[in-house]
Amino acid sequence: MGELVKILEDFFRGTGTRVLEALVLLVAGIVVIKIVARILRSVFHRTKLDGTAVSFLISLVNGALALVLFFWVMRVLNIDTSSVIAIVAASGLVVGLALQNSLSNVANGIILLFTKPFKEGDKVRVGSTEGNVKKIKITNTELITPDNVIIIVPNTQMVNGELINYSARPTRRLDLNVSVAYEADIDAVKAVLKALVAQDPYLLKKPEPEIRVSELQSSAVNYLTRVWVSNDRYWSVYNAFPEKVLRAFQDSGIEIPYNKLNVTVKEEK
Repeated sequence: MGELVKILEDFFRGTGTRVLEALVLLVAGIVVIKIVARILRSVFHRTKLDGTAVSFLISLVNGALALVLFFWVMRVLNIDTSSVIAIVAASGLVVGLALQNSLSNVANGIILLFTKPFKEGDKVRVGSTEGNVKKIKITNTELITPDNVIIIVPNTQMVNGELINYSARPTRRLDLNVSVAYEADIDAVKAVLKALVAQDPYLLKKPEPEIRVSELQSSAVNYLTRVWVSNDRYWSVYNAFPEKVLRAFQDSGIEIPYNKLNVTVKEEK
């Protein structure tokens, strides 16, 4: 019994004390990391950073502090960390090579968060992919199409591909082409189109609308109506204007042509 007591006393004088110190340090470190995370979240919320960027930065700081705490605890326990560092470095190299594309997407996700070439809700096109931005994540961006289909685009493609942001500007130019017969009076056609433009409440007066003959085809004359509209009204005007033109032309007796073929029959005597 006396030998057991002596062994326990020796343990608590040496290793036991270090273990207790390590446990106290671990608990205190976890509390400090949580406090730092709350402080950072409060500070970041006062800035213009969006929620995705804030979450990523806080997770990055938490990971760095947790790594520092780990090595500090190992030092208190008198554990040689050189071998641990070597193993971590070798593992990091292997994992980095295996996850090269994923790490590239993460890096490009950070670029998107800080350069902000688009935001959630914007209508964008990357290559042949087009849709509204639903969510910006660290590794990919979610687009939603007009027929409610989700498209996942890697952030590497969002950064390195040709990106068109249709929502970046408050206004957009809308070019509408209509075809009429050669017999139609030019001034009458322009008058009808000008009246439609003037009556539409969503079309902007500045820049001034432009209406002109744009092309002479084999059986029709093309008229270009070039107007400006606010970005949020672009598609509603684009979809409604052709019907208004058709009704106005019908009421005014202006013919919308179709392909015609004149055939001459020659009789031999």
